[in-house]
Amino acid sequence: MTSIYSGLPRVPSSFWKNSYFEDDKHDSDAKNSTGSKEKFQKNCHGSSANMFGWPEPEYRMMMCAEVKDEDLIVFQHEMGHIMYFMAYSQLPTIFQVKKGFLCNTN
Repeated sequence: MTSIYSGLPRVPSSFWKNSYFEDDKHDSDAKNSTGSKEKFQKNCHGSSANMFGWPEPEYRMMMCAEVKDEDLIVFQHEMGHIMYFMAYSQLPTIFQVKKGFLCNTN
């Protein structure tokens, strides 16, 4: 298999482990903090998150994608957020959050 290098940094392996890209109806059980299983509804709207992991940064993407152009564009958009989170991960937390989170621009 030929790999394609985009020039962007690799996301941590935890990104692929903890993110989801499809709505698996049979995989909708999760263990809560007490260790018991509980049903949950996945957020299928594309979103990305900086989990502010310590000592290693942790990032996640949540979306229920299908093989279609629109979902590819959403995936690329959310990866842009992940790249932003990674680029600023060594700065103090106040500089890692998005502008809209800190002040109301409306």
